[in-house]
Amino acid sequence: MVPEKLINEFVERIRSAAGTNLLAVILYGSVAAGDYVADHSDVNLLCVLGDTSFPAIAALAPAVEWWGKQKHRAPLLMSAEEMRRSADVFSIEFLDMRRHYRVLWGAGEDDPAAAAVAGDGGKRSGEVGAVAAVAAGFWNAVSSYADCAGRRGNEVEAGSGGCAGG
Repeated sequence: MVPEKLINEFVERIRSAAGTNLLAVILYGSVAAGDYVADHSDVNLLCVLGDTSFPAIAALAPAVEWWGKQKHRAPLLMSAEEMRRSADVFSIEFLDMRRHYRVLWGAGEDDPAAAAVAGDGGKRSGEVGAVAAVAAGFWNAVSSYADCAGRRGNEVEAGSGGCAGG
């Protein structure tokens, strides 16, 4: 049985701890895919933040510690920019996230990257718009990277958005 009550409580705790710094909470993996097996499966959570400085992350410690005491792995804590910069390193993981995810808190977009950066439904001004512009192509960049790596034997130029040698 999926621990929905605990997941919902975590979302409330992380929202309270992060305040306006939290852009989205995304559930991914076996729970989102409907393959969860109690006592065997992890509950995978991604919290997208506006600021991932030490003080911003430290403010989340009580919520993350509580989640750990419930026998769950710590959530991934990333900014939209960190997601974009990590696409080449974690392309397989991000592609898996894209296949099976559920936005627990944030915008109800079909694209989890867009949902992550528009966590308040677009109510905040310029900051969300600027981050959304960076993240709007995130999943396309990951897909392009994976496609290029498959065709070119992992010879993708870092930050190029394209395949090396062509």
